[in-house]
Amino acid sequence: MDRNQFYYTTKVLVNGTEAAPKFEEYEESFNVLQITRTRKLPDGRVIVLLNDVHQRLEEVPILNKSGKMTAVRKENVTYQSEILLSKEDGYALWLATHIFTPDVSDLFSPTINLNPVNGDELPTNKL
Repeated sequence: MDRNQFYYTTKVLVNGTEAAPKFEEYEESFNVLQITRTRKLPDGRVIVLLNDVHQRLEEVPILNKSGKMTAVRKENVTYQSEILLSKEDGYALWLATHIFTPDVSDLFSPTINLNPVNGDELPTNKL
C-alpha cells in the first residue's frame, strides 16, 4: 500500500427517481503529493485540484450553417483532475496533510482545538 494515497468514498447516482435516487458507493484514492490546491466550500465540502494535467484526443463535430454535422475533426483537449470531497472526507484530508503553524491570534481562540465537522475537541500533541 502506498503511504501517499488518500482514500475517500464517492457516491454515484445509478438510477431511481428524484424523490428516491439510488446511489452506489465507490472507494477511490489519489496521491497527496499531486495536490496543487484545495478550496473549502461554504457547505463544508472540499475541492481538490491535482497536478496531473494531461491531454486527450477527442472528436469534435464540424457543423454547417444550418447546424447539421458535415464532418468530424480531432482536437487535443487538456484536462486536470478536480475531486469533490464530502465534508467528512475533506476534514480527514486536512488532518492527514495539515501543517500546524498557528497565528499568534489563533493561540487565544476558544475554538482552536475544536473539530470543524462536529465541534468535538481535537487531540493535541504536547511536547
